[in-house]
Amino acid sequence: GAHRVLGFAAVWGIGVHAVVSTIAAAGSIGDAIPTLVSLIQNVAGMLGAVVGMGLLIVVAATSTAAARRRLPYETWHGTHLYVYLAMAFGFLHQLTVGADFAGDNLATALWVVLYLAAFGPLVVHRMAWPVWLTVRHRPRIARVEPENAGCFSIYVEGRDLQNLAVRSGQFFVLRALTARDWWHGHPFSISAAPSGQALRFTVREYGDGTRALRALRPGTHVLLEGPYGAMHGARWTGRKLLLVAGGIGVAPLRALAEALPYQPFTADLVYR
Repeated sequence: GAHRVLGFAAVWGIGVHAVVSTIAAAGSIGDAIPTLVSLIQNVAGMLGAVVGMGLLIVVAATSTAAARRRLPYETWHGTHLYVYLAMAFGFLHQLTVGADFAGDNLATALWVVLYLAAFGPLVVHRMAWPVWLTVRHRPRIARVEPENAGCFSIYVEGRDLQNLAVRSGQFFVLRALTARDWWHGHPFSISAAPSGQALRFTVREYGDGTRALRALRPGTHVLLEGPYGAMHGARWTGRKLLLVAGGIGVAPLRALAEALPYQPFTADLVYR
């Protein structure tokens, strides 16, 4: 999708900028490496720029189709987070070396404001909001039940879950607050209509991360990020309903089928 295209285009664009700028500073291709070493040693912000570029290359390399087929999701996801560190190094490089900002306090202030506007919502919704939900509702594992080979359901209970604004069809990013799993977010759709007493997530084992969730003990605290997703009853405008699902993707549709007020014989579920 657009994220993939823009991501690779950004890495290529930044890479071209780095190569062309270095050659321009050196005056020739043959002097590029010694010039780069000199810039790193003598110009503030250049080391961070090189480190940031290296991190972006690692992220791009592990995001290729060939790498994705071989890497566990947990490894890919952890590597992808290096983008934030690369952007921090790049931001400092822009302010210290960038011709548009060096010596121009107004331009620098405007650029800082734009970054705050871009990352402010990220901090609020991806960090502060999950912490607030966790403090408010105290979500924890009620039980883990097997469904069939390779699938199981996680029941999460908490305080005042009836006040949690979640609809069937939506999903949360779930983090078990254990020493092993607290850093790893699992995007799971709820697989049963919200009851106000518990949330149910039905999971298929795809790797070490989801396999570890099967062993969670009742009472283990979790952190919920969300709910996300616009596939819910408020978007339903017709009188008839067609639900199409494959594999574990049936989980959110099962919750929708339970919650939507359709009439008998006006809804169909196609599952393969």
